[in-house]
Amino acid sequence: MLGLFGDMFDLNHDGKLDSFERGAEFMFFNDVVMKDTDKESETDDEDSED
Repeated sequence: MLGLFGDMFDLNHDGKLDSFERGAEFMFFNDVVMKDTDKESETDDEDSED
C-alpha cells in the first residue's frame, strides 16, 4: 500500500513504503501542515496589533 502522496516516497521503487519511507512522508506532511498553522498564527498576531 502506498501513502498519501502515492509513490512519491517509495524511494526504492518496490511498490510499498517501508518504515523509513513512511517516516519521511509523515515528516513532509507535518511540515506542510505546521507551515500553514504558522502562517495563520502570524496573521492573527498582525490583526491583534491594531
